[in-house]
Amino acid sequence: MPARHEWVGITAVALGCALRFPLLTTLALQTTSASHSAVVIGALPMATAVISTLRTGNRPSWAFWCAAAT
Repeated sequence: MPARHEWVGITAVALGCALRFPLLTTLALQTTSASHSAVVIGALPMATAVISTLRTGNRPSWAFWCAAAT
């Protein structure tokens, strides 16, 4: 079980994943095409990896970046 102080972060992530992301995606699709949305959503994992490396200072191997790019 998570520690007591970790529940705030877990709750924020859960609300973001369950409520905010679908709501904002729905609002965005009212002004753009589904194909454009698919490209942006497809790029999110790579953006997450880049932000993570910048914040934590960890440097994944070139094999990781090549696999992520494909």
